[in-house]
Amino acid sequence: MHRLTHQQRALHDCPHAFHLHTTAVLLRKIQTPHRAPLHKIIPCRRHHVHVLFDPPQAADTEHTSAAITSSSPEDVVRAFYTAVNAKNIDNALQYIADDILYEDFTYPDPKVGKGAVQAFLQDVCALVPDGLDYIVDDITSGDDSKVGVVWHVELDGKPFPNARGCSFYKINSQGKICYARDIVESPIKAGDVALQAIGTLAPLVKQFGSNPTIPWASVGLWGFYAGM
Repeated sequence: MHRLTHQQRALHDCPHAFHLHTTAVLLRKIQTPHRAPLHKIIPCRRHHVHVLFDPPQAADTEHTSAAITSSSPEDVVRAFYTAVNAKNIDNALQYIADDILYEDFTYPDPKVGKGAVQAFLQDVCALVPDGLDYIVDDITSGDDSKVGVVWHVELDGKPFPNARGCSFYKINSQGKICYARDIVESPIKAGDVALQAIGTLAPLVKQFGSNPTIPWASVGLWGFYAGM
């Protein structure tokens, strides 16, 4: 009587292993001579198969940079938001260019350079409570260097008041954010008063320009009363 080999007996006892065994043979045939096998099959008891995959090598900096470069601008921005929501500053910074210019119109001055953005993110993560997330409502796609985002903020899954905004990003050739501008919803809803103030201030701006030495507080107060 013909005796089954150990491998044949394992495949007979474990029918599902046949397909894995066939796949393994084909993979070994197409692999280069210097490459380690993708996986090995260990015969086991009936109706059970364990597949052991060779552990992946630790990703180095060059591999990570290559992955970012190959990502679309939309993917880069989404990954940045994910890292910020997780308060993972190190992960967020890998998407930031060294020479970034970041403008947040809530603040008077822009953040210039990766170090300034890092300090800003550290302040944000230290101040905001856990469970506060930036939710992407809409995002542009298809451009190879620019992305627009409409977003809002939620706290524990509930919309946070007066916390909607839109952002614009430029992505450099290395797949990193080199320019960002955030426009955040104002908690003060001036309405028609704002339009009246603009109409009042326009002649002064034409005459004096946008020189910050002009006493804008007095001008604004005058414009407010003029519109009453």
